[in-house]
Order: sequence, then C-alpha cells, then structure tokens
Amino acid sequence: MLLSVLDGHGADGSAVSSRAMTSIIAVLGGGGAESKRLREDPAAALTAAFEAAQTQLVAAALRKELDANHSGACSLVAYVREQTLWIANAGDCACVLATAQASTTTASDTKAVQSGSRYVARKLSMEHKVDEPNEKTRLEASGAWVRPAVYEANGELSCPARLYRCKGEDSRRLGPGLAISRALGDIDAVSCGLIFTPDVQKHTLQAIPAAADGTPSDAEHDAFLILASDGVWEFLSAQAACDLVAPIYARGGTAAEACKALIEQAQQCWKADDDEYSDDITAIVVFIPALLAALGTGIPLF
Repeated sequence: MLLSVLDGHGADGSAVSSRAMTSIIAVLGGGGAESKRLREDPAAALTAAFEAAQTQLVAAALRKELDANHSGACSLVAYVREQTLWIANAGDCACVLATAQASTTTASDTKAVQSGSRYVARKLSMEHKVDEPNEKTRLEASGAWVRPAVYEANGELSCPARLYRCKGEDSRRLGPGLAISRALGDIDAVSCGLIFTPDVQKHTLQAIPAAADGTPSDAEHDAFLILASDGVWEFLSAQAACDLVAPIYARGGTAAEACKALIEQAQQCWKADDDEYSDDITAIVVFIPALLAALGTGIPLF
C-alpha cells in the first residue's frame, strides 16, 4: 500500500502538489504494480521518487506550465509491504503511530481504554522547520538567514522562524520567507539551502498477537496511523489526535469515520482561533490490523 499527503504552498501550490503526487506514484509503480527498485530497496526508491518529482517540477516551470519557482509542496509518503512501513517526508506534514498498550481487568484501566488514554502516540517522521538545529546549520551555510521565531509576551508564538536570502529585516522583501527547510518545488529557495531530499524512516508494524486459543488477544499492538498536513497539527498534539481517534478504533468504528472526526476537530480549532482563516487540513487514518489483514489476504481496503 502506498499513502501520500501533500500540502501545497504559494500561489501555485495546488498545481505543484498535484504534479508532485502524480510523479511520485508513477515512479514508484504506476498502474498498481510495484517497481523493482521499490521491492528491493524501498528507502532508495522513495528518495529517487522525490528526486524525479523535483526534476519534473523544474521542467514544468521552464515550460511555464506552473510556477514551481515560488510555490512548493510539503510531501509525506508511506509505503507498507507485509509488516514493514517506510515513511519518506520533506516538509512539515507528519505521520503519527498509535500503539495500544496491553490492558488489564481493573476498573481504572477499563476507563482508560474508553477515554483513549491507553493509546500512546509516537511521531514517525521529522518536521523540517528552518530553526531545527541541523536544518538551520545547512541553510545558513548557504549564506541565507534564518530569522528567529517571534513570541508574544505571554509566550504564545506570534510568527514562526523563517528563511530569507540574507540577514537583516530589510532583506525580507527578497524572500523566500519559508518556515520549512525541505519541500518539493520552491526552486527559487534552493540557493538558500532548501532541499527536496526526504528523511526516510523504517518501522516494523506490531500486529495483534494471538491468544492461547488462537483468537486475537488484547496485548500491545500498533493500532492506527495518522498522516496529516500541518493544518491538523497546528492546534492538536500527536497524543491529542490519537486520543480523538482511539475511541472510534476501540469500539469497532471505521477509519473513514475517525478521519472525518479528526478533520472536523481541526477545523473547529482553527475557527476558534480565527473565524476567517484556516490552514490546509488534509488527513489519512489507517487502522493497522485491517491493513495487515488486507495485505496478508490480498483483499483491498478500499
């Protein structure tokens, strides 16, 4: 299974994200067939797919089909084969894994299961902010300036750290003004140290172990994945998002139902903060036991 979430930015961000997604899918195995490289070396194949997508965006910009010079897309791609998950990410979309802890028969534990607190969140991807130490070092080595984040007196973030071509407040008009250090597109920002190369992480999914009688047990297992753009994570922590999805998972609801609830909650958070604006809200929720069953039997999830 191949899953992707892309978040476009800039005047032509929608076109850039759409073109990038199409390119990535084609390289990894258009028509539903896995490429040989993807089967043999998933990490290398995912990285090569991002590189191919960038090459196509550059070519499209030269043909003036879209403006990838000043627009880009944060890109998150997940590839699952058997029980192994690979995550490739460039930008600030994020993949979160919820692991269900082994339950007991006590009343307090029963209450915890119902509330969702039994499910522990873990981020499987790195968000590439410009002031992350390693990213900042690379950006500034190119001669660019990472303007520090600005905070209100109460400690609330007023403006995130941003990338500019050279140091000084007067240079802000020169751009690019990005808050991310990696993305597809954004060709004009490459000279400032921005790259499109993804971080690739690998995780072995923990299935629900069988009980002594052969039926599924209630032991620790990987329960579900959330892949989402930063519009979801602006006001929801990884654990808060998992706590919202967990009760739906625990009572046997659908991943689609959980995804809808997550998106609606993110929208409500944005509305409470600013009645006129919300960032892009894109999400995928996958229930891992159903996914592993589908991959094991060949039955499609959708």
